Amino acid sequence: PLMEETGLITRLDLYLWEEVCQMLQGWKARNENMVPISVNVSISDIAALDVAQVLWELVQKYQLEPKLLLVEITESMLAQNLKMVENTIAALHRKGFAVLMDDFGSGYSSLNILKNLPIQVLKLDILFFRQSVDIGRERIIIRNILTMAHELQMKTIAEGVETAEQVEFLKAAGCDIVQGYVYFKPMPLA
Repeated sequence: PLMEETGLITRLDLYLWEEVCQMLQGWKARNENMVPISVNVSISDIAALDVAQVLWELVQKYQLEPKLLLVEITESMLAQNLKMVENTIAALHRKGFAVLMDDFGSGYSSLNILKNLPIQVLKLDILFFRQSVDIGRERIIIRNILTMAHELQMKTIAEGVETAEQVEFLKAAGCDIVQGYVYFKPMPLA
């Protein structure tokens, strides 16, 4: 939030997007396993830049396929300027980028938004559900969100997973990918 308030978020994001592309190019040059990497896009980026064009120029510069750079938007961005975000998502799709909705469930989730936005991946924020007083209701909601996402042809990622019990529940509920401290904490590239 501070970076967005000061207007520095776009400069930081431009730097990080380029760093990610350089890292991917290095992996490619060493014939390493190419794993897609997600980059965040803020509402400030969308307002200040042609995000799809900037990312397209970066993948061209580093001779990468757009499918290696996954673009994450947050659910809260949609409330700020839905039309602008929709236009950006459409432009990203035309360039071959996949778009993920990050932090789903952490704000005012709208099923209307899901029905109208062409999102390929839904990232469910499990931290949000930890605030629940009724774990049974929590699990019903998570299972149904996962089912709905799959019926909408979306892949699903649960983020913020910290225990083996959560992993087992999410696997049984049909979650495609689980990420969190249960596997690793953030670490240096090496």
